[in-house]
Amino acid sequence: MSADATLMGLSDFEAHVSNLLPGMKRHYDRAVNRDLSRQLSQGIFKRNIAAVLQQGYQDALELLSQVDVESEGDGAGLIKRVLQAFDNLIDELVQYALQKHRSSCALSNFPDEHNPSLDYIAEVTRAIQEERSKFVAQVANLLPA
Repeated sequence: MSADATLMGLSDFEAHVSNLLPGMKRHYDRAVNRDLSRQLSQGIFKRNIAAVLQQGYQDALELLSQVDVESEGDGAGLIKRVLQAFDNLIDELVQYALQKHRSSCALSNFPDEHNPSLDYIAEVTRAIQEERSKFVAQVANLLPA
């Protein structure tokens, strides 16, 4: 970061995260379309939710590196606020993906993807939690020692 760069506050970060959803939906749509064009029909939901979250978390880490974390209180409180910023976004993204799968003519040829079972949804939820855990570790690394 340049010497002239102004550090932002955590509220600026939270506002940015709340605006990520439209881009994440587009990323998900493109990834599903790419998989279908490559005839990769197994694990579309899980693979692409994880990929979209990885990218969203990476973008958030880059932005978070510009936050004046020392002025934002203790590390545990900061991590909690950062994760809360993502909670609704992730829920909305998953609901969007499920609706897309259930209404997609192209995915109707792949029953496991068109109407994901509860077991498959649980598997996707575990993948989301794994990505979240990685993100928490990366956020913790940004905090002062």
